[in-house]
Amino acid sequence: MNDSSMRKDAAMSHSILVVDDEQDFLDSVRRGLISSGLRNVKLENDPKRAISLVERGEPIDLALIDVIMPGMDGVEVLERIRKSNPETECLMVTGGQRCAKSSRVPEEGRLRLPRQTDLEG
Repeated sequence: MNDSSMRKDAAMSHSILVVDDEQDFLDSVRRGLISSGLRNVKLENDPKRAISLVERGEPIDLALIDVIMPGMDGVEVLERIRKSNPETECLMVTGGQRCAKSSRVPEEGRLRLPRQTDLEG
């Protein structure tokens, strides 16, 4: 196995946690990540259970976190994940064009994905 193949295999084994209150979105993201070759994808629609997962020591390389969820907002989820495991990379995502809470999201954690209507343009 060459060096490039080893790096690709390592990347594909990274653990990804997706936290969002909308199950349809979670299912869609899982399909996309798995079809891209990623194998270790965890979904959580309850932010408190997502935090518990990380606090129990579950290795998570990347967390994709919705900004707006009932019960606990994504910024708090991000802060608690980073406190428990500073090695976990976190990206905040939202379906809204503008989000009042987005100013609380650290700049390195921001990612604005285009809405479907933006793409249809």
